[in-house]
Amino acid sequence: MKAAWLGTQGRWLAALLCFATAACEVGEEWRLVRVTNSLEIGLAESEVGKRLGPPTDSGTKFYLGQEQGFEAQYREAAASTSTRYLFWHGGVDLVCAVGLDPNSRVAFRACGGT
Repeated sequence: MKAAWLGTQGRWLAALLCFATAACEVGEEWRLVRVTNSLEIGLAESEVGKRLGPPTDSGTKFYLGQEQGFEAQYREAAASTSTRYLFWHGGVDLVCAVGLDPNSRVAFRACGGT
């Protein structure tokens, strides 16, 4: 009987840890979105790195977790003075992008995913 009780307790503990881990990931995703959205246009790239940490990826083409549903962000990115982008990935498909102008200053920022 005691062994069965420990098994049940173990499953509950595993479920609780799983929930806590998922909650932490959601919290981290929320922080990533909040900080990205708070970046001021004209902010220096070095300050972006201090606030968000090193990017996961970078390149000259803008992208988010998906394009469908984020058409406005794609249009805004294309209309911005951004010449390169820094990307941070969070969770399964969250992507936050910061567009930098030729002077390495924030010209655009957006987050998206499903």
